[in-house]
Amino acid sequence: MSKLVLFQNLVYSEQFDIVCVCETWLHEGVLDNEILQNYTVYRNDRLNSRGGRVLVAIKSDLRSIRRNHLEGTNCEQVMVEVFPLGHPKLIIGVFYRPPNDNIDSLLELHSSLDKLDESCRLILARDFNLPKIDWSHDYPTPASNNNQNEELFCEIIADNFLSDLVTGPTHIQGNKLDCILCNHTSMISNVTCTQLHNIFPTDHYLINFEINICCNRAKPVKRSVYDYKSADFPGLRTHLNYVPLDLAISEKTDINECWQIWKDLFLTSVEEFVPKKTVSDKNTPPWIDREVKYLIKKNTRPCAAIA
Repeated sequence: MSKLVLFQNLVYSEQFDIVCVCETWLHEGVLDNEILQNYTVYRNDRLNSRGGRVLVAIKSDLRSIRRNHLEGTNCEQVMVEVFPLGHPKLIIGVFYRPPNDNIDSLLELHSSLDKLDESCRLILARDFNLPKIDWSHDYPTPASNNNQNEELFCEIIADNFLSDLVTGPTHIQGNKLDCILCNHTSMISNVTCTQLHNIFPTDHYLINFEINICCNRAKPVKRSVYDYKSADFPGLRTHLNYVPLDLAISEKTDINECWQIWKDLFLTSVEEFVPKKTVSDKNTPPWIDREVKYLIKKNTRPCAAIA
């Protein structure tokens, strides 16, 4: 399977409301609806080089909007606002700092966070690639002197009253490279870091957490579809033998007109023998049915046991 299919299986099986991803390696040739269906996808792709890139995907029934003015122009960052019920503004962000990057991207992040309202709540998922940070205290400190990146990172956390909710390593080599930074820790719970092993090919852990806030959700959209299980297919086949479908292409020069006539004749017959039913749109694609979900869980059980 491709990485994209494995990623989709992971997201659909866990039914995440919000997904933040670093190092997507996406480009303009990949459409948003090819990545995740029934999610609103916000991306920041590199235009002239490979690697990197970040995205935030939020379920379509959650009201959200991208806040471009909070994003730096020369760093890999996405900032999205969601709309909690009875709570101040909530910003969900993702930031990626490539290894050996200079200090400019962190400076842009510092400037970005300075633009937030004082009452705004922030959750920022990050891959900083800064392994030389001492996390043994209540607040992070540089593990070595005269390192501008580590010093600025610690300054950003202190200036914005941020707390990191991830404990322990987030990389298979034992380093802590990823953070979940938040300025209101009470709204985050059940933070876990899981090695994905053969579920998904990555050297980073999956960080999963719950946001203890209710948000505005759109009501499911109801639509009418054919109920093929209750269809009278023998009757439809017999009826179609007497429908003059050949009239659609007799002496017609315009292909679009021929198609429209043929379709009208055919669908009129279908309406007589195939009843309709009303369904509500789901948050997973139709091909992720009960059997597929079972097979996904069956495939991942050994990995979960090892973890």
